[in-house]
Amino acid sequence: MTPAAAPWRDRIRALRPHPDLVSWIDGLPPETTYTDAWGACPRGDWMLWLVARCEPIRSSAAWSDERKPLVAAAVDCARLALPTFEARVPKDDRLRRCIDTTSSWSRGEAAREDVEHARSGAYAAAYAAAYAAAYAAASADDADAAYADAASAAFAAFAADAAAVAAFAADAAAAAADAYAYAAYASADAAERARVRRECADIVRDRFPAPPELP
Repeated sequence: MTPAAAPWRDRIRALRPHPDLVSWIDGLPPETTYTDAWGACPRGDWMLWLVARCEPIRSSAAWSDERKPLVAAAVDCARLALPTFEARVPKDDRLRRCIDTTSSWSRGEAAREDVEHARSGAYAAAYAAAYAAAYAAASADDADAAYADAASAAFAAFAADAAAVAAFAADAAAAAADAYAYAAYASADAAERARVRRECADIVRDRFPAPPELP
């Protein structure tokens, strides 16, 4: 950051982040640097959102190589949903195929058409799970777990979307990550949901050890 540049907190606020992210950065000690904040951030959904708004992803073309690190991070987070989903729907492999295919694309080992086909399957799985969730809610039969299935499948599809429309899809992936953390642990305490969010944050930091360059 050059001496003439605005403080990093103001530059993030200018991007119109979620109010919870604003509250978190405002609560950091005054001497905290942007790099320090990136290393301490407790939520991967905030980090995915920020990466999508910074260079080189912000100005990159759809399906470009610049988007592959973001897609890889989103897919790694989405993979956390697999055990929950497959334990309840062991014969439905659409979520895993979407995750694996999108991951392959991020490594240059699959075509765009392969990702689009797998993404369609993940969305179909999400719709099916959402229908099951609505039925479960109506019958009061394990609704929390059914909603977790819907969030899990949607998360995989959103991760694939990040290849095409990075900023919008990263928002969706971030929201789905938080929805998954909440839905999958709806009967657990807040500390368990926070643990899932921190795990996503660590995954994003593995892909982006340094914070993205702010506009």
